[in-house]
Amino acid sequence: MEFFNHRYTIICKEHIDVDWQEYITVPFDIYLGTLEECYTKIKRKEIHSQKFYLGHFIINSLDALRSFDSDISKFNLNDNCAYFEKVTHAGPHDKNKVDESLILCNSWNLPFIVSNYRSNNTLYANLRRHRVKIFQFKNNLKDKII
Repeated sequence: MEFFNHRYTIICKEHIDVDWQEYITVPFDIYLGTLEECYTKIKRKEIHSQKFYLGHFIINSLDALRSFDSDISKFNLNDNCAYFEKVTHAGPHDKNKVDESLILCNSWNLPFIVSNYRSNNTLYANLRRHRVKIFQFKNNLKDKII
């Protein structure tokens, strides 16, 4: 079994006509549909091929994607972490938030993100419950963990 095959997924609700090579320079597969549908297809492929994806780039906003200017393969996904377009670490639990327009996570964290709708908590709270380190794309290109 090959774990972390240095392949990524791009998950979108519908087809987006962009040059994906601007955002990712390593091999990737595109999955279209709801998060739940894409997650099922991804897990089925991982189980049958015995190769697991290193990361998942979830796109919920085309505008956020257009303003995104990083190569997602440069982010450290070996740790238990996830990256978001915007993160608010406010202190009180009900004030902490993540902007879900763009999400980059590893295969370990993808189920927590996909199943978030089943919880009464925010995505921020659910990820922290699983001890996921939460970062903002723009501030963490050097992968310094707080």
